[in-house]
Amino acid sequence: MRRTLLRALAPFVVAGLAAPTTAQDASPAVVGYRLSGRVTELDGAPLAAARLATAAGEIAKCDGDGRFTCDLAIGGASELSAATQLYVVAEGRASFRIPLRPLLHRAARANAIGTYAVDLGELRLPIGVTFRGRVRDPDGAPLAGVAVTANDELCGQEIWTASFGSRTVTDARGRFELAGVFGEAMRLAFERDGYYRTVVRGAGIGTPLDIALEPSGFVSGALPALDGAPFAGELYLLSEFPGESWERVSVQGASYRLGVATRGRFRVVALGTGNSIGWQSEVLAGPRDGVALAPVGNSDRGAVIRAVDAATGAPLTEVRCAGRRWPGDELPDVLRNDLLERVHRSPPAAAPRLPVDTGAGALWLAVTAAGYLPALQRLEEGAGEELKIALEAARSLRGRVVDAAGTALADVPVEWEGERGARLPRKGVVRTAADGSFVIAGLGNEVARLSVARSPLAPVVRSRVDLTAVGPVDDVELVLSGGVVVAGKVTGLGAGAAARIALRPARAPSTDTWTATLELPASPGVAGLVTSTIAADGSFEFAECGNGERVLELFVPVPPRCGPPVRVPLHSFRIDGAPGALALDAADAVPGEIAGHLRLSGAEVPAGRLAVIAAPAQPPSDWSERRAAMHWRLVAGDGAFALSLPPGTFQLQVRDCVTGIALLRAGDEPEVEVGPGAREQLDLRVAVVAAAVTFTVAGGGPTLVDHLEVDLESGRGLRFSGGPLPFGGGTYGSPGVYVEGRSGPARFFVPPGPVFLKVGGATRIDAGSIHFGNTRAELAVEAEPGKPLEVEVELGPAADLGGK
Repeated sequence: MRRTLLRALAPFVVAGLAAPTTAQDASPAVVGYRLSGRVTELDGAPLAAARLATAAGEIAKCDGDGRFTCDLAIGGASELSAATQLYVVAEGRASFRIPLRPLLHRAARANAIGTYAVDLGELRLPIGVTFRGRVRDPDGAPLAGVAVTANDELCGQEIWTASFGSRTVTDARGRFELAGVFGEAMRLAFERDGYYRTVVRGAGIGTPLDIALEPSGFVSGALPALDGAPFAGELYLLSEFPGESWERVSVQGASYRLGVATRGRFRVVALGTGNSIGWQSEVLAGPRDGVALAPVGNSDRGAVIRAVDAATGAPLTEVRCAGRRWPGDELPDVLRNDLLERVHRSPPAAAPRLPVDTGAGALWLAVTAAGYLPALQRLEEGAGEELKIALEAARSLRGRVVDAAGTALADVPVEWEGERGARLPRKGVVRTAADGSFVIAGLGNEVARLSVARSPLAPVVRSRVDLTAVGPVDDVELVLSGGVVVAGKVTGLGAGAAARIALRPARAPSTDTWTATLELPASPGVAGLVTSTIAADGSFEFAECGNGERVLELFVPVPPRCGPPVRVPLHSFRIDGAPGALALDAADAVPGEIAGHLRLSGAEVPAGRLAVIAAPAQPPSDWSERRAAMHWRLVAGDGAFALSLPPGTFQLQVRDCVTGIALLRAGDEPEVEVGPGAREQLDLRVAVVAAAVTFTVAGGGPTLVDHLEVDLESGRGLRFSGGPLPFGGGTYGSPGVYVEGRSGPARFFVPPGPVFLKVGGATRIDAGSIHFGNTRAELAVEAEPGKPLEVEVELGPAADLGGK
């Protein structure tokens, strides 16, 4: 729910993998990540000149084969609140942006010690261009230090989804050169403290980029103090219209000063010890000095937490705590993880005060301290203002990983998990050293479960280690076998198929993994898959495979911005020992192609913001599977498009990737059958109506609208990944137009026919259930062919939030 600004990019701690953590520093967790991959041209040739960088500068380079390894150590509140992006950059190529927010999220939730290995596979960088422009103030004076960020319009959630994108900063003359972008359909954001954030949607190589930023000012005032101690925590502006940004700033001391980035009203919010809203200002309409922050929910009277050693009763320092109410007798894992994130974010203290009043119902409390296991405890109403929590000291486990011949195996991941009981779950990954050794810290008197494998499909060795006895455990040996070889030949591919063969478990890999969440549109790989090249004679081979149900798939990479790779199942089988050579006929699985031209009538729409989408005529029921089955292609300047698709029946859609609005209504979408290796020619003729909505307010007053929802009464719940996102206004299945809190007009394109508009209905501020903005308006209009649709919407006055 939190939003972050790309201009708040903060450097990661970049270092080699640290030595194994001892039991005394087992909590709060520091999680390491080893990112690896290979950067190539579109044809697979290595890009040896590619490099990895954050806003702080270069952190890694590719070797002669385009391969890279980047080690990151993550831990502590400063990294958890950072909006860090990792960019893969090469001269003359479109840059690839990897959001590290998922890593931060996992670091907070995992309570893990050790390292996660994330293989990004091949990142194929297409040709990129450079945008040039300048940024000035309203008087024409140049603005230096403005952060200019670009993101692919075809990307969904910028915080979680990897995409093509770039970043730069204006110079002393206010000029910028933004390299590594596509020549069409890019979303540009311009940000500087004290100025409103400005976004340019659907930017292309010919878009004028002479940007004027409007001053917004600052809000400042005194910081709260708890028990006389200076404030140390995080502040942010809870805006009426958060749009696409929401920045958290770490502050310490007696006062604060924050730039106002979005239009509309807002509150200044300070987080309490448990990462919940502890203090907030009144509702503000603009910049102001001397703004006081008042406690929320008796934040100044919450319970004091005192932690002691469970064995000795000695008081503990560096204690962290968090609390949340939950209307039930059992706390699900999702809430455990949420509490754990809050625990890691809370500032340590000898006796922290939890800013939740314990006299208003049952409360779940999470507490941890350095060198101790986190504890989870339910507190009943009226538990008192001082609470004593006994924590169990953490223990460690040492072991070694070898192969069947007794040779040490280096850099092998060892996954571990402690028993789940009253404590918060603890799990993680450590990697073996050069001598095959590993150390796991953060365990208790329990049974630990270990698993180790060299690769996703290699044999897995599991072990249960009893730690209930007194003393350290340092003699665990895990022996990995080599597995078996799966090999064979593929026939029926034809001469020009640029395909690979993929081997995966029969049960599809979980989509709840970091690499799957990223969706990696630059990579020919998919999380959970292992692929092999197909030789000229059709042969393939997978080494070190473990037993189990497996599926072989034909795997065909597609160019960037063309949807996911084409995957067609070829053969399902079970490995029980070494299988014989497999003979696979792929003649019925070879992808086909739909090609043609898009011709528009009724309005001039820049071709660079339109996409042709092919969706299965019988879509899967699961939302993520539906997304994986959709393929799309931006329309070229002359209207040409071509889509590589697996054999099957598809419906073609045409959408504006800036707004997500469909330009073909349900029932008008052509259906086409794609045969194996066939090429279907299909020209699309689409009528378009240009629409403009102007907003006025009855009786005058401010126009406070951030979003205009557009409903074509299609009844479909899935929209293209471009366009507005749900936490910026609007909902999934309801495309719309950002208005940015101004009086318009809002301009967009729709197909002829009935259109239902909802104005201002999605505005909100997440403090209780307060809704901001003008009174909501809804109206039905008719878009007539060949006639611009001009609508004036009269809104009621803005909501009065006084006293709420």
